[in-house]
Amino acid sequence: NGRCIQYGARALNEGGLQSLPKLSFPGGLLIGCSAGFMNVAKIKGSQQQELLEEYLVMMSKFNSKNLDLIKESFETKKESDTVSNFDYETQYNNLLKRKYLYTINFAVTHNTSEVAPYLAISEIADTNTKFLDTIYNTLADNIKSSQYGKKLKEIIENRKQ
Repeated sequence: NGRCIQYGARALNEGGLQSLPKLSFPGGLLIGCSAGFMNVAKIKGSQQQELLEEYLVMMSKFNSKNLDLIKESFETKKESDTVSNFDYETQYNNLLKRKYLYTINFAVTHNTSEVAPYLAISEIADTNTKFLDTIYNTLADNIKSSQYGKKLKEIIENRKQ
């Protein structure tokens, strides 16, 4: 009848993959604006921004794949299809590993950019310390002494304690 049954506040997902909400639940699925996704303001024109946008294009492909997995899982559960044996958790974990490895490789490849430690901090800070160490050790000296380089070093040292 068009009556609102519940109100809620929006949250901005800027903390990387670990801050994204689970998008499916029994009997429902959050898509698009319903999930709280939105475009965050960005600075145009710098080389750093171009690298970040390059990374974000690939991440949007990973996110699309995740939405496909959620849809397939939802449809399988809806149809009570036990024959297909769709295992969302396994496929999601494999996709998550690929995203993390892509991020690590991107950071190591772009070690002369502040984007490298920024991605390590914002996207994969909870990964194995050896990967964070690898990223940090490949950074150029001027990047190690940058704000994000120092923050990455601090995270690594705190995790090693």
